Order: sequence, then C-alpha cells, then structure tokens
Amino acid sequence: MRRSGFRIAALTLLAALLATNFYRAATQSIVHDEALTWQLYLAGPASTIFHHYDANNHFLATVLFRISTTLFGQSEFAMRLPTVLAGAWFYWTVFRLCALALGDGWLFLLGCAALTLNPILLDFMVAARGYGLAMAALFWALYQMLCWFQDRSNGVAAELLRKRLWKAALGCSMAVATNLTFLVPVFLLAAAFCVLIVRAQKESKPAAAPVSLPALKSRKKSNKTKREPSRQPASPYAPLTHFVVPVILLAVAFLLAAPIDLARSEDFYVGTNTALRSLRDLMESSFAYGSGAGVLRGIEHIAANIALYFLPLVALAALIVAFLMPGKSRSMPELATSLASLAVAGSALLLIAAHLLAGIPYPQNRTGIYFIPLATLAALGLARILIARTGPAHSIGLALGVVLVCCTAEFAVQWNVNSFLVWRYDADSKRVFGVLEAAPKPAGQVRLGASWVFEPALNYYRTRRNATWMAPVERDGFDGARQFYVVSPADQANPALSRLKPLYRGPISGALVAIP
Repeated sequence: MRRSGFRIAALTLLAALLATNFYRAATQSIVHDEALTWQLYLAGPASTIFHHYDANNHFLATVLFRISTTLFGQSEFAMRLPTVLAGAWFYWTVFRLCALALGDGWLFLLGCAALTLNPILLDFMVAARGYGLAMAALFWALYQMLCWFQDRSNGVAAELLRKRLWKAALGCSMAVATNLTFLVPVFLLAAAFCVLIVRAQKESKPAAAPVSLPALKSRKKSNKTKREPSRQPASPYAPLTHFVVPVILLAVAFLLAAPIDLARSEDFYVGTNTALRSLRDLMESSFAYGSGAGVLRGIEHIAANIALYFLPLVALAALIVAFLMPGKSRSMPELATSLASLAVAGSALLLIAAHLLAGIPYPQNRTGIYFIPLATLAALGLARILIARTGPAHSIGLALGVVLVCCTAEFAVQWNVNSFLVWRYDADSKRVFGVLEAAPKPAGQVRLGASWVFEPALNYYRTRRNATWMAPVERDGFDGARQFYVVSPADQANPALSRLKPLYRGPISGALVAIP
C-alpha cells in the first residue's frame, strides 16, 4: 500500500469512529454519573459549578456541558456533544501525531488504530464526563511538544515556535482543568519537556568564532543592503518562559475559578487498594471489555493476562532504549517514545508514592485511562526505532508490531454501540422508563422502589419527560408501599423481592421492572 493508501485507510477508520460516537451519543441511555452531573450542575443555577466541589465536577468539561445544554436543550446528545467534539479533536491529533512519530508506512495505520480502538477509551469519547476531553488535550500537548522540536530543527521562525509552546501549555492546562487525575502524566510530560528545551538550547548555542578583518569590512558594507537572519536567543531559558509562564497563568486562573479549595480527601475515593489489582483492572477494562461468555470471553481474559505483563515491560524497555540512543539530536520516533514511556513509568512511580504516603487509591479503569494509550504509543515508537535498524533488532521490532496488531484486533472485536462498561447497569434505563410510562398505573402518584444505582437516571427521565405521575425517586430501598420496582441484578437475589411480577428485563443491563 502506498503512502496515500495508508492515510486514506486511517482517515476512513477515524471518520467511522467519529460517526459511531455521534450515533452513540444520540441513542444510548443516560447513565448514573452523567445524570448526577445533570442534577448537580446543569439543572440548577450555573453558579453551582463554581461554588460546589464534587468528584463529578470535571470542571472545564462541566462548563462546556452547561453551555451545550443551554444552547441545545437538556437531551442526552446535547450533554454529550462537547465530549464527542473532543473525540474528533483526539482523532485528528492521533492522525497527525502518528504521521510525525511513526512515518507514513504500515506502522502509521497501526498507530491510528491502536490508539483509538481501545473500547473503554471509546466509551469516554461519548459519555458526558471529562476523561475524553482530558485525553484529547494531553495528546495534543504531546503533539505540540514534538512539533516544536521538528520546527526548531527546520529553522522555523521564532514566532511560530512560540505558538507551539503556547499550544503545548494550553493542552497541559486543559487536561488538568478537565480532570485532576491527569495531573500526574501532565506534570511528568511538562517537566521532561522543560528539561529537553533547555538541553536543546544549550547544545545548539553557537560557539564564538574569530572573524577576519576582510570579512568584518565586507559585513559592514553589506549591513545597509542585507539584513542578517534572526539569532538564537541569548539565554537557553528564553523559550522555556513561553511554555512555563502560560502554564502558571492558566493554573492560577483554574484555581481561582474552580472550587478546588472545597475538595476533601474523601472526594477522591475511586480506585483500588493494591497496585497489581489496579493494573489488572486497567487491562481487563481494555482487553476483556466484553460481557459475553464462552470461548470469546476466555480469549479476552487471555489477552488481558498477556497485556498485564507485555505493556508495562515494553513501556519500560522503550524508555531504556530511547534514552540509550546515541547522538545529541533525537529523531521524532525517539522523542515520542521517550516522552510517552517516561509518562507511563513516572506516573506509576508517583502513584505508588502517593498511595504509600497519603493513602490515595490506585487508578481504576477511567481514573487511569491515560495509561494504556501512552503505553501503546511507547510500544509503537519502540517498534519504529527497532525496525529502522538491521539484524536482530529489526526482527524484534517486527515481532513487536505483530503483537500490537493482535492487541488492536482484540480492541476492535469488542466494539459496541449499546453501553458503557463502567455503567452497563444503566444501559437499558431509557427503555425501563418507557415501560413504566406505558404500564397501567393506580390512582395517585406512583412511588418507585429502585436500586440506588438507578436513582439519577430515572430522575433525569422523570424531569425530562414531565412525568408528574411519578414521585421523585429516592435512595431509600424497597421498603414500604411501592407500585413499581426497578431492580439491579445485584439486588434481584434479595429474598424480599422474590414475589414480584416481572414486566420487563433489560437485555443488556439485566435490570428488572416489576410490580407487587
């Protein structure tokens, strides 16, 4: 396949994913965390976003959700529109990043697929949460960092180089302002970028050379007619200020606008207690995402177990190889590999330290969503570096590419348009409410007995559809007089509910609608 063929294939894939995201945003039922965000920050005064902190308040994303629902209404699609657009931004960034770091061959197409087909990542390119926007901003910042080095080596004008630095600063700031869990990888990328900026400036600073008298006279004569090219900044720290200062200013603005000062330690509760359980959860969320059974489910668990060791080891190997490469000026694959692998390894170490020192939980699925794309990018970069060499290294690079193809295929076969992994119990909530609407009802206001996980979604549909016949759903269990019940699979084993008469069972979630 020619260069244009790989590009067309990649663009076709990314366009199909974006179209799928629009479809899912319009059709999938609202889920617990989306509905809770709607209750807390979108249905009431806008000032609540700035005066009330909750783990659900992904600040920048919440502001965008508020703007979208104000302009386009309170539908699920209107809430999710900022995330879907962030997905388009992420796909375009991945396309440009892979072209820059992996070249135009088959690794480029593989990179576009491997970085975008992760099923849990696709979930958060749709759901009205902040993880998708934060991921797009993080990868955009990384792309701008790499572009700065490329533009600098190509002698691009200083003004354009400054814009690259400002864009990188904006991407870093947006990622953290959208979701605080991205602070760790953003900090590491930003710190490494600052070190590389200073090192690059020092290495390229020209040494003073003696100038002969005839050359000096010739230069004086030509000064009036010919303008000298712009010189490199006198200080190696001059470009650094164009990155650091915007980051500081944007951080101050975020701290002033967001209610971070109201956060409590108990607000940061999502996670696991052990590093191994965290790592296994991250891998199973990506490689064993499906909800089926039988042979396919067994293959998914095998893939998750292989990835449990493969991705961390390859990310570590990529970090070692990238930093051992000879030469002062690094190639784009080497820079991309070193930054991505450093973000993976460094984040793991910082999270272990945070857990041991402050008791902060280890990441769990969405709170560590950045790990697998960054580790995948590091593996792709390592494959690119090794394939460019000869002998055993070339063969190892090809083998690594084959494993990445298998990982990408595992991502692809888990593709779905019906549910989100984290909130699969809410996949049928829209249909559940439709069943409640259509069912014959006794006189007076209906009181619903519901598992607590359904409360936000059912109250959302109650308000959206003006269902005055239903009392507000509360998290008060099943006791007392109830005319209808909505029961999660976990609560269906309750002996007190064994005599209920089923009306509907959700095909995806297993949620049960029943009457006494």
